[in-house]
Amino acid sequence: MEFKILNKDPLNILSSTSYVVQNSNQVSIDEQNIKKTVRVVQDFLLKNKDLSEAGVTVSENIDVDIQLSLIIDSINFCFWAEKDKEKWMVEWPKGAKTGGWYSLLNSFKRAASNGIDLSDTTTLSNLSIEQVSKIFLGTNNIQIPLIKQRHGNLKETGSVLNDMFDGKVQNLLEESEYDAIKLVRLVYKNFKSFQDKTKYKSKDVFFYKRAQIVAQDINLLLQKKGKALRNIDQLTAFADYKLPQIFRNLGLIKYSKDLADKIDNYVLIKKDSEEETEIRSATIWAVELIRQELEGDYLTSDIDNAIWLISQDKSGEIQPYHRTNTIYY
Repeated sequence: MEFKILNKDPLNILSSTSYVVQNSNQVSIDEQNIKKTVRVVQDFLLKNKDLSEAGVTVSENIDVDIQLSLIIDSINFCFWAEKDKEKWMVEWPKGAKTGGWYSLLNSFKRAASNGIDLSDTTTLSNLSIEQVSKIFLGTNNIQIPLIKQRHGNLKETGSVLNDMFDGKVQNLLEESEYDAIKLVRLVYKNFKSFQDKTKYKSKDVFFYKRAQIVAQDINLLLQKKGKALRNIDQLTAFADYKLPQIFRNLGLIKYSKDLADKIDNYVLIKKDSEEETEIRSATIWAVELIRQELEGDYLTSDIDNAIWLISQDKSGEIQPYHRTNTIYY
């Protein structure tokens, strides 16, 4: 099948991943199931006009949430548990138990209620691993995965914001001139933890998953103030582990028997392996193909958020998602 780039691709994500999907050995996109998937997404979008649930909603102050967007997205990755182990979950407030992204947001709310201001970059840059472990401690004393990496990312985010942007995400936003693509570039160039790229058969491949989510999250908040980032339509999908799970369930993405067996048996897929790169590239293009078929003028980021929200439905049986130890998703 053809993978036509019909949108501007300033971050070279579509172009670099198109090479992968056209040369993949273990992952494929089933053209026959595109329309079926489009119907599922279209139905969800028509019924759910507000996609802000997928964004940063921590405080009652939009400007504070804009400050927190970059900070929270610096550790927005890897919420899964190994086979037969309990997932990290947070109960906050009492009686409200959540997992994944929602637990991350609630950890920030809990910290604020305990007098810890994680929007303050000096506080961030001086956090100890013991403090971070306490802030993100889950129910049954289960610790958030990759705690050392999260500790490092938070300290880096605080330090770079202090050194380069006077401690304010607003200054980063001003420097981007409220342009989504410039904002993504500023984020991945200045913060090492956002430099989400790899190589496939010696060619460079770009994803920038969390850097793009920063732009999306800030745009969702700006919309509440009647504003928006320019060129937000040039973002691609945010390649993670939940979207390909849904696409596999709908038959849009298919795996070789060897890869399917690994995923179904919770075998770790190595970071930067051809398998992982093929899964993430197919995810980018599955969303792009849906965008090209959808009725209406939908942003790729909105389609991505819709599919992610669909993935939060816990009813019914669904095959496992792939598991990779990574800070990028």
